[in-house]
Order: sequence, then structure tokens, then C-alpha cells
Amino acid sequence: MTVEAIIELHQAVEQFGYPLDLLKEVFCTIETPKGKLERIRRLQSPTQGFDYKALLDDIWKRQGSESKNDLVPYKHVYQSNPAWKAAGFDDFQNKLIALETLAEGRILLNLDQREIVLRQEPTRIVEQIEATLHPLVEPKMLDSAEINILQLGVGKTPVITNAPRLLKAKH
Repeated sequence: MTVEAIIELHQAVEQFGYPLDLLKEVFCTIETPKGKLERIRRLQSPTQGFDYKALLDDIWKRQGSESKNDLVPYKHVYQSNPAWKAAGFDDFQNKLIALETLAEGRILLNLDQREIVLRQEPTRIVEQIEATLHPLVEPKMLDSAEINILQLGVGKTPVITNAPRLLKAKH
């Protein structure tokens, strides 16, 4: 296993909260360094190419009908969609683990019993997942060396800027 793969695996585990069993599987499976790196990169982008909105809608529907507001066996959900089956059950389960982490408490996953429950409607969960994946960019704080203060005159409020053209225009 390459150093690059170990670093990327660490980042994936830190971001998505994958369990130790998954780490053991990644370390113990014999595969080429390129294959191992590809596997780890799939863990780093669990929502890419995966229609998790449809998955959450399906679980919500089952939770409201056949499960009567109880935990839903996710193996049944996995088997109901050919696209999810094509990826393999372990990959599907890894995506559920990542979604649980991204949803920040809005999804409860029981790996031992292979059950899942949504604590909020899918729309709110999707909003949280999107917010976690794409956080708002904080405005950059200017370094004191980058700040110029333009005095407009007595009794006027100074303008703080880092744009030299604004300084010229206001003077």
C-alpha cells in the first residue's frame, strides 16, 4: 500500500466515519497499488454516481408503510434497485455509512441488524448532506498588510479596502 493511499484512506475515514471493519478489509485485501487507490478514492466520493435522493425517498416510503415508522431492513432496499445491486452490497453499505455521517444525526444506521431509519424527511436530509459536502465559503479575512484605510474627511466613516483602484477613485 502506498503512502498516498494511506493518506487518502485517512482522509476518507476522517470525513465519512467509516468503521474499523472497513479499514481492515482495505488493508488486508490483496490488490495492485493502483486498484487499492481506486477503491479508496471511491470511499472518498460516496455520493458520486449514486442517486442517494432516490434511496432516501425509497427508505422514507418503506418507513411510512411496511415498517410502520420503525427501522427498515436496508438489504430489501438494496435488492429493489438494479443499479444498487450492480455496485455490490458492500459498496452500497459503505455509501449508507457515509450518508449517515454526512446527514449529521438525521439517519440512524444499525449495521449489525442491517437496518436504517430516517429521523427527518428526505428533503431535509438531502439539504444537510449537500451543506456538508459543499459548505459555504467563509469570507477571507484580510491580512493587516493588505488593508488600506481611506479617510474621507472630518466626521465621515473610513472605508477599509484592499483594492488600490478604489483608493484612487475615492481620493
